[in-house]
Amino acid sequence: MAEEPPTFRLGEQVEREEDYECEFKAITGHKPFNRIKDVSEYITAFLNSEGGTIYFGIENNGIVSGLLMSRKDRDETRTFIDHKVQEIDPSIDPSLVRVEFFPVYDKGQRRDDLCVLIVSVERGSEPVYYERQGVKAWVRLSGSNHCLNASQIEERLARHQRLQLLGKVDEETKEKAKSEWQA
Repeated sequence: MAEEPPTFRLGEQVEREEDYECEFKAITGHKPFNRIKDVSEYITAFLNSEGGTIYFGIENNGIVSGLLMSRKDRDETRTFIDHKVQEIDPSIDPSLVRVEFFPVYDKGQRRDDLCVLIVSVERGSEPVYYERQGVKAWVRLSGSNHCLNASQIEERLARHQRLQLLGKVDEETKEKAKSEWQA
């Protein structure tokens, strides 16, 4: 059974709050895709953490303000975000990032020019992802992003190597036990 799409009503507060997996961004004016420049920061932060969702068109207090966007604006925004995803290293599977637009309702009427943009990001499998431009790696905290410094990046890489080594040792132990059992 498919999940029911969210409904957003202008001026109403959404139930969700900003947290470790949720970020609200209010953007006003025409051509909002020009103001979604920091989307790669949030995408890398969620990739480097447990995944999460960015809601463009919702204010920090959870009030729906929407994004004023034409069909052409929505298409340009999708393309812009696709390009931002391609600027993340190491390269990510594009299916980890989903871009969706949902209509905003005003006084019970659907507004074709007003929407909420939802960018959903799944956790990545690499130890650290970073923005190629500026070489910045981000992680998500309880309601904000934190830029990792060089030593934090090194620690993540070292921890990943240790876990891989432990996994290999564990596999070797399993294989040895299996061969001993079969003998």
